[in-house]
Amino acid sequence: MINIDLYTILARLISYPDENYFTYLDKLSSMIQIENPDFTEMNNFFKLDVCLFIQKELEEYYLKTFLLEPVSSLDLGFVLFGMDAKRNEFLVNMQGEQLKTGNDIGIELADYLPNILTLLTKMKDINLRNELAYSILIPAVREISNKFEETTNFYRFIIKLILNVLTRDFNELEFEQIEINKNIKF
Repeated sequence: MINIDLYTILARLISYPDENYFTYLDKLSSMIQIENPDFTEMNNFFKLDVCLFIQKELEEYYLKTFLLEPVSSLDLGFVLFGMDAKRNEFLVNMQGEQLKTGNDIGIELADYLPNILTLLTKMKDINLRNELAYSILIPAVREISNKFEETTNFYRFIIKLILNVLTRDFNELEFEQIEINKNIKF
């Protein structure tokens, strides 16, 4: 059983930072210490780096990381398929699932990582949720994590934490994982 609160908080922490960002960071720290002590060090590194920023600086850092000089995209269709037509098909399918569950995706695309994380918490079809997480989400987040590996960008810690939580919750299911287009440049 996935922890809905944990996925919701992870989604908020990888989203554009709002005025409640530091509150979510504190909630995550509390949850990690209780539920996943193995992930505490990763969370602490992230928290230490984030707390050096004031709200405005954090917003600028986010924009630089994911839009202006992107290390990676958070749009999973792009991470998986680049500009291939498969991306459009994936996006249409994700839009359908987002609408079916009533998940508010705001101004972002349906395949935006935070939107997919919150989608997982709302899906009624457990088999489809498990397939989405194992077959698509884990490989995509692993690819995003790989992009951050050689950087000092502090988002690498939260991406790695998301990957670890997903792997813990959806490990070794009987689905095939998607192959990622390795020719994608950011």
